[in-house]
Amino acid sequence: MSCRAQWCVAALHDIYIDNEDTPFNGIIVERIVFFWFPMRKLIRYVQKHRLLSVGIVLGAVNLLAYIFAHIIPKFADFHANTFYWLSVNVFGRLFGAVQYPVGEFLIPVLVLALICVFVARRVWHKRFSVGGAVCVVMSALFVFQFNCGINYSRTPFSEYVKLPADTAYDREALFRTTAAIIGELTALYRNTDLDTNAVPTDSDAVAAMKNLSKKYPVLKTYYPKPKGIVGSKYILSPFMLTGIYNPFTVEANYNTDCPPTELGFTMCHELSHLSGFMRESEANFIAYLACVNSDNIVLKYSGLFNAVNFCLNAYWSMVGGTDDEWEYYALTEQMSDKFYVAAEENNDYWTEYANTPTAAA
Repeated sequence: MSCRAQWCVAALHDIYIDNEDTPFNGIIVERIVFFWFPMRKLIRYVQKHRLLSVGIVLGAVNLLAYIFAHIIPKFADFHANTFYWLSVNVFGRLFGAVQYPVGEFLIPVLVLALICVFVARRVWHKRFSVGGAVCVVMSALFVFQFNCGINYSRTPFSEYVKLPADTAYDREALFRTTAAIIGELTALYRNTDLDTNAVPTDSDAVAAMKNLSKKYPVLKTYYPKPKGIVGSKYILSPFMLTGIYNPFTVEANYNTDCPPTELGFTMCHELSHLSGFMRESEANFIAYLACVNSDNIVLKYSGLFNAVNFCLNAYWSMVGGTDDEWEYYALTEQMSDKFYVAAEENNDYWTEYANTPTAAA
């Protein structure tokens, strides 16, 4: 104990302990002083470095959340069904009330503001605030962890539909599945007056997700309307992205410039992230279920069209370059000419971006 602390203890002892009328106990007084001085130094440090202290606390919370999500069973499920559900219902409604994607405009504005602050401090010869930088970075990581990262560790959606997560499919099962989906898509072409260039509305996608949540209650949450990115051609397409979930504004965004066959499926895919399922494979599966169980023919078509593409690509990865390639072509021969027209339009669109540096990234 420092000399100053010892002097305080002695003074308190003279005042309180030697006075028989006081209820204080000397040991308690000494302990209070013993802990008060280190705490006072800590408090002074925090007061002097507020932003750095906040950043350190947020960093510790991020680390603990990451560890808990990986080592504590059902921690991520609890988070998804409580805190994340609350976040979607609060911020999803808040930002969902705005017609345009908030994240598309808000994030660039914040980045520009940070750059301006940095430049201004340099001009005015002020020191760069390490504490401020740490606080900003850790705040961003905290929001990402809270609205996205933890949910990657939750129980897989396959368990809710009674499909074991470790079930492996063989070539024969994939062949039958692909043939069945091709049959459904061909029947849709043949038996309906489908406009293959029709685009579903954002309300259609929300209705499809709500309808699917009746069958799988784990998907029940608030679904704001998905929003098209205004600068899709320059922001998403160069990166070969049909959509993106923004954890900072809890928004489901889609590429308004991509081929119409992908829009309905993409809207449901991005909305599925708001139900707490972040893995891309799970979001694809949920989007497929939402589309094919919808009464909207355009959504159903988008779901089947994308499912056929996924299955054919997977089957080609099994038989391509082998003596069994004929099985792949046997599947493609079953498809309607309308499918080939739409598929060619898709290929032409994405080929334009395929060789760009951003696509490689």
